[in-house]
Amino acid sequence: MLSACSIQGIFEKQDVSTQFEIVKQRRVIEKHKTSQGIPDGEFSGSDSSYGRTFKTFVKHGYIDKYFDIYHPNGKLHSHTVLVDGIAQGWSFGYTPEGILRTKLLYKDGAVIEIILLDEKGNVIQHIKQKEG
Repeated sequence: MLSACSIQGIFEKQDVSTQFEIVKQRRVIEKHKTSQGIPDGEFSGSDSSYGRTFKTFVKHGYIDKYFDIYHPNGKLHSHTVLVDGIAQGWSFGYTPEGILRTKLLYKDGAVIEIILLDEKGNVIQHIKQKEG
């Protein structure tokens, strides 16, 4: 979330070049089924290896509506909108200080555009999937 919709591996560190490869390869983040027994509604958890927490919504056994990850200091790390469990629209990534650093545009679960910003909000790198 990224931000991705998968709880397993959600906190893996990736460098920017890896993120840009996601666009080039047209990778799709699939709808993620939750573990059995998780009821519909708000759901949160944590990953002790990175000290981050997440909040989401579970609907009919799938992660839906949004997937938010928080830095160990409690500030938002990333926010990804989900529609019927699939990433759609802009996902935003923030530093531990709360500064916007990345914007990822999803269409039907695929990252089609990435914008990397510096600490002042200036565009450092911008990659967009070619049409067709």
